[in-house]
Amino acid sequence: MSKEILIVLNPKRGSVKAQITRIKDFINNPDEKDKIKLESKMDTLKNLRIKLSDIRNEYYEVVLKDSDLETLELEILDLEDDCEDIQVRIKNIISKIDLKNNDVTSCGNSFNNIKLPDIQLPRFNGSYHDWFNFKEQFISLIDWNNSLTNSQKLYYLKSTLTGIAKDVITIDDSYTLS
Repeated sequence: MSKEILIVLNPKRGSVKAQITRIKDFINNPDEKDKIKLESKMDTLKNLRIKLSDIRNEYYEVVLKDSDLETLELEILDLEDDCEDIQVRIKNIISKIDLKNNDVTSCGNSFNNIKLPDIQLPRFNGSYHDWFNFKEQFISLIDWNNSLTNSQKLYYLKSTLTGIAKDVITIDDSYTLS
């Protein structure tokens, strides 16, 4: 076994192990995760797995005893397993972020951006038979609307009247709750 090559390979393996540990610490940190950082960590993990494979091949070239290789192989396998576990955890976190973002977007889209069709205000022509239906619709659409002023409510009331009902309205009328 060439000690000079091992002097180079052992620190390489240690460096990869340290990077994996830093990523694991990042994932275990309870702070809110940034999707871009998580995706960057995924890329780093992919590169680390390639480095581990290269290190394994280099060890096979210089280590002559199978017993020495077994220990190194087990350590490299453990590091590869750690990489895989971390990648799965990152994918889960990214999925949760995406779901959370979709829920927020869905809620926003379902309530804020829907354009409902305009509702035609009911008309009243003075007929006794139509009064109750007109009154109920007008109260629910206009009277209970707290964003309207009394003068706006009066305007809407006047605009819904036709026929003899319109003739009863005078210029001095006001809209007050009774």
